[in-house]
Amino acid sequence: MRVLWLFLLSLSRLTPSASAQIFDFGSQIAALAAQQQSKLQAVTPTLLQNFGLGQDHRAYSPASSLGTALGLEIMVEATLFKTTSDFASSLATAGLNIGSNPPSLPALKLHLAKGLSNRVDFGISTIFYQGYFTGGGHLKFVVWEPEEGLTWALRVGYNVLNIQYVVATTYSVQVLASRKLDFAEPYIGFGYHYAVGGVHVTLSPQSAVAQGIVLPAQYAAGLDLTTSSAAGSLQSFIGLAMFLGPTGLKLTMEGAYDSIGMHYIGMKFGLGL
Repeated sequence: MRVLWLFLLSLSRLTPSASAQIFDFGSQIAALAAQQQSKLQAVTPTLLQNFGLGQDHRAYSPASSLGTALGLEIMVEATLFKTTSDFASSLATAGLNIGSNPPSLPALKLHLAKGLSNRVDFGISTIFYQGYFTGGGHLKFVVWEPEEGLTWALRVGYNVLNIQYVVATTYSVQVLASRKLDFAEPYIGFGYHYAVGGVHVTLSPQSAVAQGIVLPAQYAAGLDLTTSSAAGSLQSFIGLAMFLGPTGLKLTMEGAYDSIGMHYIGMKFGLGL
């Protein structure tokens, strides 16, 4: 997992210290909540786009069902997604310092997927690391699987995220089609995902002192502040799922175009049984 994370950082042109700035700016958000709440509300949509949508659950799977012979996948996801063009500038305007505007950010998750029947699959993904948590899942329904031609499916997804006071719940729906070959299954699809959430900061006087934050007099007993927003985007994607011979290993690669510029490329690798 650590090797994959460092590989993603190198591809996204982020050093570990720069990544720490982006994924560890909670004290800056807390200070903004205490002293400049209007600026925090103004930057909330940008935070929701780049974390709520950017860290969404991605199934990385074709339209066909995993089946019930065993129909199990245990895999690791590695994704790079493009940040919005105003990511760093919007945060800087609000007083949040994350350094230069990163062209992309990494997402690394553990995946488990299981076939429930010949027409229904479910999958979950998650990661929890030093206060960063995201977890989600999907249900996929095969709606048309002829003997010849494309298999069609409908997939719905859900994801929750909590990172440095940023909280988000994301919903998604996708239509996809794939064609099974002897060794691989190429697929295409399109969909929409929608995130609701914002920033939720709670500070006791003791925690404020520990972070070097001066609470205004009206928050002498503590601060509990919530900002809210919503964001959504359309996506179209193309991918390829491959079994690597008789090893039981499976590799899925996928790339997507996003209507707000948060395109991504990634893969899922592990056991497919």
